[in-house]
Amino acid sequence: METLGEAWEAGWAVSAVCHGGMIDLGHKSHKKCDWKHELDMPTLLAAKGRKFPVCDLAMKVRCPRCGILGLRLMFCVPSGHDRKVGR
Repeated sequence: METLGEAWEAGWAVSAVCHGGMIDLGHKSHKKCDWKHELDMPTLLAAKGRKFPVCDLAMKVRCPRCGILGLRLMFCVPSGHDRKVGR
């Protein structure tokens, strides 16, 4: 799969995980962000377009909790489909 449109048509799902940013808890206290969530493919298509490269997506999504750019993405590929991401 090379594009979001192709991934969506093939039934792929995508989840994002943040393990990089720090959350300010106040009073000089911080903790490492552990936000994770399944991303909505139709919303990604509306925001980025059907031709957006799957391999570029991680560097275009930002953690809503800590604000770090470049989340770890996990693609759920239905069995029997091509598992190749990008080129």
